[in-house]
Amino acid sequence: MLIYFVGHGGFAGTSHDFYLMLHRANASSLRATGLSIDALAEVLREQARQARRYLLLDCCFAAAAFRSFMGGPDQTAIEKTLDAFAVQAKSSGFPGRGTVLLCSSDQKSPSLLLPDESSTMFSHALLDVLKNGDLHRSHPMSLRDLKELSEDRLVALPEKNAPRPGLYSPDQSEGDVADVPLFPNVRAEEEQRRQTEKEKRRQVEEQARGIEEERVRKAKEKEQRRRVEEERRHQKEKVEEEKRQSIEVDSSKAILVSQLAQPANAAPLSKMAENAEPEARRLAKVTFWVMFIGYIALVAFYAIFITGAGLMSLNSSSLLFFGALLLLGVFGSFLGAYRTFRKQNKKKHDSVHRPLDN
Repeated sequence: MLIYFVGHGGFAGTSHDFYLMLHRANASSLRATGLSIDALAEVLREQARQARRYLLLDCCFAAAAFRSFMGGPDQTAIEKTLDAFAVQAKSSGFPGRGTVLLCSSDQKSPSLLLPDESSTMFSHALLDVLKNGDLHRSHPMSLRDLKELSEDRLVALPEKNAPRPGLYSPDQSEGDVADVPLFPNVRAEEEQRRQTEKEKRRQVEEQARGIEEERVRKAKEKEQRRRVEEERRHQKEKVEEEKRQSIEVDSSKAILVSQLAQPANAAPLSKMAENAEPEARRLAKVTFWVMFIGYIALVAFYAIFITGAGLMSLNSSSLLFFGALLLLGVFGSFLGAYRTFRKQNKKKHDSVHRPLDN
Protein backbone atom coordinates (compact mmCIF):
# COMPACT_ATOMS: atom_id res chain seq x y z
CA MET A 1 0.00 0.00 0.00
CA LEU A 2 1.52 3.28 -1.15
CA ILE A 3 0.07 6.66 -0.12
CA TYR A 4 1.62 9.86 -1.43
CA PHE A 5 0.22 13.12 -0.06
CA VAL A 6 1.23 16.60 -1.19
CA GLY A 7 -0.48 19.51 0.54
CA HIS A 8 -0.93 21.18 3.93
CA GLY A 9 -1.25 19.73 7.42
CA GLY A 10 -2.74 21.15 10.58
CA PHE A 11 -3.93 20.49 14.13
CA ALA A 12 -7.45 20.50 15.46
CA GLY A 13 -9.18 20.42 18.87
CA THR A 14 -7.78 20.63 22.33
CA SER A 15 -5.98 17.32 21.87
CA HIS A 16 -4.10 18.84 18.94
CA ASP A 17 -4.90 15.96 16.64
CA PHE A 18 -3.03 16.13 13.34
CA TYR A 19 -5.07 16.40 10.13
CA LEU A 20 -4.16 16.27 6.45
CA MET A 21 -5.85 19.14 4.63
CA LEU A 22 -7.52 17.80 1.47
CA HIS A 23 -8.54 19.90 -1.54
CA ARG A 24 -11.77 21.15 0.04
CA ALA A 25 -10.61 21.15 3.66
CA ASN A 26 -11.39 24.20 5.78
CA ALA A 27 -8.80 25.22 8.31
CA SER A 28 -11.51 26.46 10.69
CA SER A 29 -13.26 23.06 10.76
CA LEU A 30 -10.55 20.45 10.24
CA ARG A 31 -12.39 17.77 12.16
CA ALA A 32 -15.22 17.88 9.63
CA THR A 33 -13.28 18.62 6.43
CA GLY A 34 -9.75 17.23 7.02
CA LEU A 35 -8.39 13.69 7.13
CA SER A 36 -7.34 12.67 10.61
CA ILE A 37 -4.01 10.87 10.70
CA ASP A 38 -5.40 8.61 13.45
CA ALA A 39 -8.36 7.65 11.25
CA LEU A 40 -6.01 6.94 8.30
CA ALA A 41 -3.80 4.77 10.47
CA GLU A 42 -6.80 2.83 11.84
CA VAL A 43 -8.13 2.15 8.33
CA LEU A 44 -4.73 0.97 7.10
CA ARG A 45 -4.24 -1.29 10.11
CA GLU A 46 -7.64 -2.89 9.61
CA GLN A 47 -7.93 -2.99 5.83
CA ALA A 48 -4.23 -3.53 4.92
CA ARG A 49 -3.21 -5.61 7.90
CA GLN A 50 -1.06 -8.07 5.89
CA ALA A 51 0.51 -5.46 3.60
CA ARG A 52 3.59 -3.31 3.69
CA ARG A 53 2.40 0.30 4.12
CA TYR A 54 4.37 3.22 2.67
CA LEU A 55 3.35 6.82 3.50
CA LEU A 56 5.12 9.68 1.73
CA LEU A 57 3.99 12.97 3.25
CA ASP A 58 5.02 16.18 1.51
CA CYS A 59 3.26 18.75 3.72
CA CYS A 60 4.09 21.71 5.88
CA PHE A 61 3.50 21.46 9.58
CA ALA A 62 4.52 25.05 10.48
CA ALA A 63 1.15 26.65 10.99
CA ALA A 64 1.28 30.15 12.39
CA ALA A 65 -1.49 29.43 14.90
CA PHE A 66 0.60 26.74 16.60
CA ARG A 67 3.91 28.54 17.03
CA SER A 68 3.51 28.61 20.82
CA PHE A 69 3.56 24.82 21.14
CA MET A 70 6.73 23.48 22.78
CA GLY A 71 9.07 21.93 20.32
CA GLY A 72 7.25 23.50 17.36
CA PRO A 73 4.31 22.21 15.36
CA ASP A 74 6.55 20.17 13.02
CA GLN A 75 7.81 17.96 15.77
CA THR A 76 4.32 17.63 17.27
CA ALA A 77 2.83 16.59 13.91
CA ILE A 78 5.49 13.96 13.34
CA GLU A 79 5.10 12.61 16.85
CA LYS A 80 1.33 12.45 16.40
CA THR A 81 1.76 10.59 13.13
CA LEU A 82 4.28 8.14 14.56
CA ASP A 83 2.08 7.51 17.59
CA ALA A 84 -0.83 6.70 15.29
CA PHE A 85 1.13 3.96 13.48
CA ALA A 86 3.27 2.86 16.42
CA VAL A 87 3.59 -0.87 17.20
CA GLN A 88 5.54 -1.87 20.28
CA ALA A 89 6.80 -5.28 19.11
CA LYS A 90 9.88 -5.18 16.90
CA SER A 91 11.87 -7.76 15.01
CA SER A 92 14.42 -7.93 12.21
CA GLY A 93 14.53 -9.52 8.77
CA PHE A 94 12.68 -9.15 5.49
CA PRO A 95 9.21 -8.00 6.58
CA GLY A 96 6.01 -9.06 4.91
CA ARG A 97 4.10 -6.25 6.60
CA GLY A 98 4.79 -3.02 8.53
CA THR A 99 4.66 0.75 8.20
CA VAL A 100 7.21 3.34 7.14
CA LEU A 101 6.84 7.12 6.71
CA LEU A 102 8.95 9.40 4.53
CA CYS A 103 8.33 13.05 5.42
CA SER A 104 9.41 15.98 3.34
CA SER A 105 11.02 17.70 6.33
CA ASP A 106 12.09 16.89 9.82
CA GLN A 107 10.73 18.43 13.01
CA LYS A 108 12.94 21.47 12.63
CA SER A 109 12.15 22.70 9.10
CA PRO A 110 8.99 23.38 7.11
CA SER A 111 8.46 22.10 3.58
CA LEU A 112 9.21 24.61 0.80
CA LEU A 113 8.27 25.25 -2.83
CA LEU A 114 10.68 25.79 -5.69
CA PRO A 115 11.19 29.44 -6.71
CA ASP A 116 9.02 28.94 -9.82
CA GLU A 117 6.37 27.24 -7.65
CA SER A 118 6.21 24.29 -10.09
CA SER A 119 6.44 21.79 -7.22
CA THR A 120 7.80 21.35 -3.76
CA MET A 121 11.50 20.88 -3.33
CA PHE A 122 10.99 17.42 -1.87
CA SER A 123 8.76 16.16 -4.70
CA HIS A 124 11.16 17.63 -7.26
CA ALA A 125 14.10 15.76 -5.72
CA LEU A 126 12.12 12.54 -5.28
CA LEU A 127 10.87 12.51 -8.89
CA ASP A 128 14.40 13.19 -10.13
CA VAL A 129 15.66 10.13 -8.24
CA LEU A 130 12.86 7.94 -9.61
CA LYS A 131 13.38 9.13 -13.20
CA ASN A 132 17.19 8.96 -13.32
CA GLY A 133 18.22 6.59 -10.54
CA ASP A 134 21.76 6.17 -9.29
CA LEU A 135 24.52 3.97 -10.64
CA HIS A 136 25.92 3.18 -7.20
CA ARG A 137 22.66 1.91 -5.72
CA SER A 138 21.09 -1.50 -6.14
CA HIS A 139 18.15 -2.29 -8.36
CA PRO A 140 15.48 -2.08 -7.14
CA MET A 141 16.00 0.54 -4.42
CA SER A 142 14.53 0.71 -0.96
CA LEU A 143 12.71 3.66 0.57
CA ARG A 144 15.84 4.41 2.57
CA ASP A 145 17.77 4.72 -0.71
CA LEU A 146 15.14 7.15 -1.99
CA LYS A 147 15.42 9.25 1.16
CA GLU A 148 19.24 9.42 1.00
CA LEU A 149 19.36 10.19 -2.75
CA SER A 150 16.57 12.79 -2.41
CA GLU A 151 18.52 14.42 0.40
CA ASP A 152 21.58 14.62 -1.85
CA ARG A 153 19.48 16.28 -4.57
CA LEU A 154 18.07 18.80 -2.08
CA VAL A 155 21.55 19.71 -0.84
CA ALA A 156 22.65 20.33 -4.46
CA LEU A 157 19.83 22.84 -5.13
CA PRO A 158 21.06 26.41 -5.71
CA GLU A 159 18.68 27.82 -3.07
CA LYS A 160 20.68 26.07 -0.31
CA ASN A 161 17.69 26.20 2.05
CA ALA A 162 15.96 22.96 1.23
CA PRO A 163 14.76 20.97 4.25
CA ARG A 164 16.16 17.56 5.01
CA PRO A 165 13.64 14.70 4.66
CA GLY A 166 13.00 12.33 7.56
CA LEU A 167 12.45 8.55 7.51
CA TYR A 168 10.51 6.83 10.29
CA SER A 169 9.43 3.23 10.83
CA PRO A 170 6.86 3.11 13.65
CA ASP A 171 5.80 -0.50 12.87
CA GLN A 172 8.67 -2.99 12.76
CA SER A 173 6.79 -6.03 14.02
CA GLU A 174 8.38 -8.12 11.25
CA GLY A 175 11.29 -5.90 10.37
CA ASP A 176 11.99 -2.48 8.90
CA VAL A 177 9.94 -1.94 5.73
CA ALA A 178 12.21 0.95 4.80
CA ASP A 179 14.90 -1.54 3.73
CA VAL A 180 12.69 -3.59 1.41
CA PRO A 181 13.79 -3.18 -2.25
CA LEU A 182 10.78 -1.85 -4.09
CA PHE A 183 11.46 1.24 -6.23
CA PRO A 184 13.10 1.09 -9.68
CA ASN A 185 16.63 2.32 -10.27
CA VAL A 186 16.66 3.34 -13.94
CA ARG A 187 20.37 3.96 -14.29
CA ALA A 188 21.38 0.81 -12.46
CA GLU A 189 18.81 -1.13 -14.48
CA GLU A 190 20.24 0.23 -17.73
CA GLU A 191 23.77 -0.54 -16.59
CA GLN A 192 22.70 -4.00 -15.52
CA ARG A 193 20.99 -4.54 -18.87
CA ARG A 194 24.07 -3.25 -20.68
CA GLN A 195 26.31 -5.57 -18.69
CA THR A 196 23.92 -8.45 -19.34
CA GLU A 197 23.93 -7.74 -23.07
CA LYS A 198 27.69 -7.40 -23.00
CA GLU A 199 27.96 -10.73 -21.21
CA LYS A 200 25.58 -12.31 -23.71
CA ARG A 201 27.63 -10.95 -26.62
CA ARG A 202 30.77 -12.23 -24.98
CA GLN A 203 29.20 -15.65 -24.50
CA VAL A 204 27.95 -15.66 -28.08
CA GLU A 205 31.41 -14.67 -29.34
CA GLU A 206 33.04 -17.32 -27.19
CA GLN A 207 30.53 -19.87 -28.40
CA ALA A 208 31.10 -18.86 -32.02
CA ARG A 209 34.86 -18.94 -31.47
CA GLY A 210 34.53 -22.35 -29.84
CA ILE A 211 32.45 -23.62 -32.76
CA GLU A 212 34.99 -22.28 -35.25
CA GLU A 213 37.88 -23.81 -33.32
CA GLU A 214 36.01 -27.12 -33.17
CA ARG A 215 35.35 -26.94 -36.91
CA VAL A 216 39.02 -26.22 -37.65
CA ARG A 217 40.08 -29.02 -35.31
CA LYS A 218 37.74 -31.51 -36.98
CA ALA A 219 38.93 -30.38 -40.42
CA LYS A 220 42.56 -30.92 -39.37
CA GLU A 221 41.73 -34.33 -37.94
CA LYS A 222 39.88 -35.27 -41.12
CA GLU A 223 42.79 -34.12 -43.30
CA GLN A 224 45.22 -36.00 -41.09
CA ARG A 225 43.12 -39.17 -41.30
CA ARG A 226 42.94 -38.77 -45.08
CA ARG A 227 46.71 -38.46 -45.32
CA VAL A 228 47.21 -41.48 -43.08
CA GLU A 229 44.77 -43.54 -45.15
CA GLU A 230 46.42 -42.42 -48.37
CA GLU A 231 49.85 -43.29 -47.00
CA ARG A 232 48.58 -46.69 -45.91
CA ARG A 233 47.07 -47.25 -49.34
CA HIS A 234 50.35 -46.31 -51.04
CA GLN A 235 52.28 -48.62 -48.73
CA LYS A 236 49.83 -51.44 -49.41
CA GLU A 237 50.07 -50.92 -53.18
CA LYS A 238 53.85 -50.82 -52.95
CA VAL A 239 53.96 -54.04 -50.95
CA GLU A 240 51.56 -55.74 -53.38
CA GLU A 241 53.63 -54.57 -56.35
CA GLU A 242 56.81 -55.89 -54.72
CA LYS A 243 55.08 -59.20 -54.01
CA ARG A 244 53.85 -59.42 -57.61
CA GLN A 245 57.31 -58.70 -59.00
CA SER A 246 58.84 -61.21 -56.59
CA ILE A 247 56.32 -63.85 -57.67
CA GLU A 248 57.05 -63.15 -61.35
CA VAL A 249 60.80 -63.37 -60.78
CA ASP A 250 60.39 -66.58 -58.78
CA SER A 251 58.16 -68.03 -61.51
CA SER A 252 60.69 -67.12 -64.23
CA LYS A 253 63.52 -68.66 -62.22
CA ALA A 254 61.49 -71.80 -61.56
CA ILE A 255 60.66 -72.18 -65.24
CA LEU A 256 64.28 -71.63 -66.27
CA VAL A 257 65.60 -74.06 -63.68
CA SER A 258 63.09 -76.70 -64.70
CA GLN A 259 64.00 -76.25 -68.36
CA LEU A 260 67.71 -76.48 -67.65
CA ALA A 261 67.32 -79.41 -65.29
CA GLN A 262 65.38 -81.63 -67.76
CA PRO A 263 67.30 -82.83 -70.96
CA ALA A 264 64.04 -83.31 -72.75
CA ASN A 265 63.65 -79.61 -72.82
CA ALA A 266 66.78 -79.23 -74.93
CA ALA A 267 65.02 -80.50 -78.02
CA PRO A 268 62.61 -77.60 -78.20
CA LEU A 269 65.51 -75.21 -77.74
CA SER A 270 67.47 -76.88 -80.52
CA LYS A 271 64.39 -76.88 -82.65
CA MET A 272 63.97 -73.18 -81.92
CA ALA A 273 67.61 -72.67 -82.88
CA GLU A 274 67.18 -74.66 -86.07
CA ASN A 275 64.05 -72.80 -87.04
CA ALA A 276 65.38 -69.41 -85.95
CA GLU A 277 66.97 -68.50 -89.29
CA PRO A 278 66.27 -71.01 -92.14
CA GLU A 279 67.27 -68.42 -94.68
CA ALA A 280 70.89 -68.61 -93.46
CA ARG A 281 71.10 -72.34 -94.28
CA ARG A 282 69.65 -71.90 -97.69
CA LEU A 283 72.07 -69.06 -98.27
CA ALA A 284 75.01 -71.31 -97.28
CA LYS A 285 73.85 -74.08 -99.65
CA VAL A 286 73.32 -71.68 -102.53
CA THR A 287 76.74 -70.13 -101.90
CA PHE A 288 78.38 -73.56 -101.92
CA TRP A 289 76.84 -74.65 -105.22
CA VAL A 290 77.45 -71.32 -106.90
CA MET A 291 81.13 -71.39 -105.95
CA PHE A 292 81.44 -75.04 -106.99
CA ILE A 293 79.93 -74.46 -110.41
CA GLY A 294 81.97 -71.30 -110.82
CA TYR A 295 85.23 -73.14 -110.13
CA ILE A 296 84.32 -75.93 -112.57
CA ALA A 297 83.49 -73.42 -115.28
CA LEU A 298 86.70 -71.49 -114.59
CA VAL A 299 88.85 -74.60 -114.80
CA ALA A 300 87.19 -75.73 -118.00
CA PHE A 301 87.51 -72.33 -119.55
CA TYR A 302 91.18 -72.15 -118.57
CA ALA A 303 91.94 -75.57 -120.01
CA ILE A 304 90.27 -74.81 -123.32
CA PHE A 305 91.91 -71.42 -123.57
CA ILE A 306 95.42 -72.74 -122.87
CA THR A 307 95.41 -75.74 -125.10
CA GLY A 308 93.26 -74.31 -127.84
CA ALA A 309 92.60 -77.84 -129.00
CA GLY A 310 90.11 -79.10 -126.45
CA LEU A 311 90.38 -81.53 -123.62
CA MET A 312 91.80 -84.40 -125.71
CA SER A 313 95.07 -82.61 -126.49
CA LEU A 314 96.06 -82.25 -122.83
CA ASN A 315 99.02 -84.31 -121.55
CA SER A 316 99.23 -86.01 -118.18
CA SER A 317 101.05 -83.15 -116.45
CA SER A 318 98.44 -80.70 -117.59
CA LEU A 319 95.66 -82.95 -116.42
CA LEU A 320 97.39 -83.31 -113.11
CA PHE A 321 97.72 -79.58 -112.79
CA PHE A 322 94.13 -78.96 -113.72
CA GLY A 323 92.97 -81.77 -111.42
CA ALA A 324 94.89 -80.30 -108.50
CA LEU A 325 93.51 -76.88 -109.29
CA LEU A 326 90.00 -78.34 -109.45
CA LEU A 327 90.40 -80.10 -106.13
CA LEU A 328 91.77 -76.93 -104.62
CA GLY A 329 88.75 -75.01 -105.86
CA VAL A 330 86.34 -77.63 -104.58
CA PHE A 331 88.09 -77.71 -101.23
CA GLY A 332 88.06 -73.92 -101.01
CA SER A 333 84.36 -73.86 -101.86
CA PHE A 334 83.56 -76.47 -99.22
CA LEU A 335 85.74 -74.66 -96.71
CA GLY A 336 84.03 -71.30 -97.37
CA ALA A 337 80.55 -72.87 -97.16
CA TYR A 338 81.47 -74.64 -93.89
CA ARG A 339 82.83 -71.46 -92.31
CA THR A 340 79.68 -69.54 -93.31
CA PHE A 341 77.47 -72.29 -91.89
CA ARG A 342 79.39 -72.26 -88.60
CA LYS A 343 79.07 -68.51 -88.24
CA GLN A 344 75.32 -68.62 -88.84
CA ASN A 345 74.86 -71.42 -86.27
CA LYS A 346 76.92 -69.50 -83.71
CA LYS A 347 74.75 -66.36 -84.17
CA LYS A 348 71.57 -68.38 -83.79
CA HIS A 349 72.92 -70.07 -80.65
CA ASP A 350 73.85 -66.72 -79.11
CA SER A 351 70.50 -65.17 -79.94
CA VAL A 352 68.58 -68.04 -78.32
CA HIS A 353 70.66 -68.61 -75.17
CA ARG A 354 71.65 -65.04 -74.22
CA PRO A 355 68.14 -64.04 -72.85
CA LEU A 356 67.99 -67.25 -70.85
CA ASP A 357 71.39 -66.55 -69.33
CA ASN A 358 70.27 -63.03 -68.38
